[in-house]
Amino acid sequence: MWRIAAIGGWAAADTHRPQMELAGVLSNQELGGRLRQIGQAVAALPPGLAPEAAEAPPAQGEVLRTIKTVLADVPDGLRSVEIWRLVVARLGRPVLYATVKAGLAQNAGDDGCFGRLRRGVYRLK
Repeated sequence: MWRIAAIGGWAAADTHRPQMELAGVLSNQELGGRLRQIGQAVAALPPGLAPEAAEAPPAQGEVLRTIKTVLADVPDGLRSVEIWRLVVARLGRPVLYATVKAGLAQNAGDDGCFGRLRRGVYRLK
């Protein structure tokens, strides 16, 4: 009896064929070769037409060091949005606001290096 593997069990299909599983039926075996062809085509483009590789985002440690530098200049503290803008300006490349905000939140408190003055406002301890 030929059976087809289906979610939730086996379903009878035809009594004259061997058993067959559908595992891997949805995989695209031509995808790897096609991606290589696309990569070779992009590499062959003239320098002005080829897309530039995206710059890697800064590491969390680099962001934290920059936050400390920014807050060292302002002893009264700054809002997180202002800190983020200054971090972007100092690093000279884009930084996600969420990265700066998470760095401030994770390192604030009794054992952290930042003091939270009120919601969204931080200073260096």
